[in-house]
Amino acid sequence: FEEALHTDPVSGLHYLSAGKPPPNPALLLESSTFSELLASVRGQYDFVFLDTPPVLATSDALHLVKNIDGFILVARAERTHRKAFLGALKRLETAGAKCRGVVLNDASARRAGYGGYYYYGSSYRY
Repeated sequence: FEEALHTDPVSGLHYLSAGKPPPNPALLLESSTFSELLASVRGQYDFVFLDTPPVLATSDALHLVKNIDGFILVARAERTHRKAFLGALKRLETAGAKCRGVVLNDASARRAGYGGYYYYGSSYRY
C-alpha cells in the first residue's frame, strides 16, 4: 500500500490511482482483499473517497456499497439530465447507500441570475 500511495505536492492529499482496469472489476470490488484494504485505509485517514465511473454506465459503484458510509453524487450542469440524476440516486439508495451530498459542476451563476458578489456569499440547499 505504501509503495502505491501518492502525495500531491501542493495540497498534501494522499491518493491511490486505479491503474490498469481489471478484466472483471466486480470481482475485485467485492473481494475480501479490497474490503480489508479499505478497512486499513479508513483506520489511517479521517476521510476516504472512492471515485467511481458514472452510476448508470457501470455497476462498479453499486459493488462498493457495503464498504462505504455514504456517497456524494456529482452532476454536470446543463449536461446531466434530471431523469438520469434521479435514476442514479435511486440505484445507490436502493442498494443501501446514503446520500451525503451533491456536487454540481460547471454551474453558471450568471445564467442563474445571481450577481458575482451574491453568488460567492450565499449558500445553497438541495
